[in-house]
Amino acid sequence: MYKKTKRNFLKLSGMMIAFILVCSSCTAATGSSDTASPTQTTPSSSSNGIATAASATAAPVNGTFDSIYDAYYQKYAELVSGHSHGGGWYPQLADTTVGSWSFSYITDMCIADLMDFNGDGTQDLFVIYFNGQYTGKNIVEVPIPQAGSYEIEIWTYVGGVLSQLLHETQVSNVADNCYATVFENAAGRPVIQLYSEDDTSCAYANIYYKSGTLVKDELTYKNQVFKLNGTQITADAWNQNVAGYCKILLSAFLASPSYSSKDLLTNFGIDYNTTIAQTGKFCDALSQREQPPAFQLAEGDYIPLYLQKIDEMNRSSLDAVSSGQSIGSYSYGLYDIDGNGMPELIMNDGHECTVYAIENGSVVQCGDEFSVLDATLTVNGASGMVLYFGRMDNYVISKITLQGTAPTVKEVASGSVTPPGSGYPDLKKFKLGDYNTDLCFCYAPIPSLLYTYNQ
Repeated sequence: MYKKTKRNFLKLSGMMIAFILVCSSCTAATGSSDTASPTQTTPSSSSNGIATAASATAAPVNGTFDSIYDAYYQKYAELVSGHSHGGGWYPQLADTTVGSWSFSYITDMCIADLMDFNGDGTQDLFVIYFNGQYTGKNIVEVPIPQAGSYEIEIWTYVGGVLSQLLHETQVSNVADNCYATVFENAAGRPVIQLYSEDDTSCAYANIYYKSGTLVKDELTYKNQVFKLNGTQITADAWNQNVAGYCKILLSAFLASPSYSSKDLLTNFGIDYNTTIAQTGKFCDALSQREQPPAFQLAEGDYIPLYLQKIDEMNRSSLDAVSSGQSIGSYSYGLYDIDGNGMPELIMNDGHECTVYAIENGSVVQCGDEFSVLDATLTVNGASGMVLYFGRMDNYVISKITLQGTAPTVKEVASGSVTPPGSGYPDLKKFKLGDYNTDLCFCYAPIPSLLYTYNQ
């Protein structure tokens, strides 16, 4: 029986995910690191472009600045002085194992970027930082960060005045997996989207500027009823507000209560280091009072269509729990099965996978579901997928291909292990050795894979 109070995000049901028992000197209780810099530092660049920290005293914000970058540099320094917990200007990764249980999260100054948040033509300083609060506990009763452990601030500098546009005291949260998402809407304005859920309902908050005014739209879903700011709306209106975005400006994962950074990358395609390195480059440029590099942009007509399908499937699992049914939580993968340049969406409930493609501007299901119990899906980066089933020394290996929206599942080999217990045969034996990468499945509705696809 599946219970939604504690999500079980498995890459494929029946598949054991090995925990890498690598204990760092970081601890969940303190977020400290053996590479921690002095509490207040200014940045410098190493020879390979990766951020390093050099001790110095940052100037306080005093209202007199040489440029917009100087203003943001000094505001950032002020935030560092109040919210650094050993890492100075740079994000720190706490990667910890207790017994056989791993968990990981980013601390200190986690994300920094420039974006025109209010649409006035001026780039604004966007920062997410860890506030030092460990408000939750994971399965081994170790204190961990939660959504309220991370705060968002946005500052602007116009007419010689530095002022705050936003202070949001939490980020998105799925069973204590914390993350941040920024879309771009049809008006070209950034939209910070926050997500949360309980056993039977979910909620989104869209934060953006419209006509010079800060707006926070609250979208809630329960028992197949959609609401916007407390008023019932149609499914179409819900889809437009939740998923109507062709551009993802930023998608960053911040904390996992149950996986190491290595497990997250291998099994879910989530890479802390991308966020850490990008924020480091931002700090390096800002210290030189130069234009910092922006987070990479993800853009595509398939993004809103797949966002909508992922949300739809996620809500179906909430509806099932609400009605007393047993169902697994959904995860999703992206892979160009037919090699036509457009990725297919693979939804996985832990028991079965369903493939979806885009045809004539709509998402369509490609054939029937296929079981992934006691199986793995592997890819080669070119075309097709290999489904490898193994149970009680028996195995079946199949190749999955796609022509248009019609899938073909062709058995390549099957048999029994001889002698029993000696291990299943390698795919190289069947000339499938290049299918050596497990397909990653990310938690629904976190858009990480949509953001990183093709990057």
